[in-house]
Amino acid sequence: MQIVKEKKTLEDKVGELTSLLGDEEERTKQLNKTKNKYEAIIADLEQRLAKEQEVRTPDCRLIVIEIILEHGLFSFK
Repeated sequence: MQIVKEKKTLEDKVGELTSLLGDEEERTKQLNKTKNKYEAIIADLEQRLAKEQEVRTPDCRLIVIEIILEHGLFSFK
């Protein structure tokens, strides 16, 4: 009887840990997705910066604002 009770307790704990692991895997997937998005934005910004440094536009503020709005990094909500 004692062994059956311990087995049930262990099975419950394994179930809880499996559930937690699934939650953490989902969170990791979401964080990696977000990381990849920001890495793509950074790469795009670096490319644009390199182009702008070649051209040397006098007022880069408009370009920066355009990039920020284009990538949805700021909204007027």
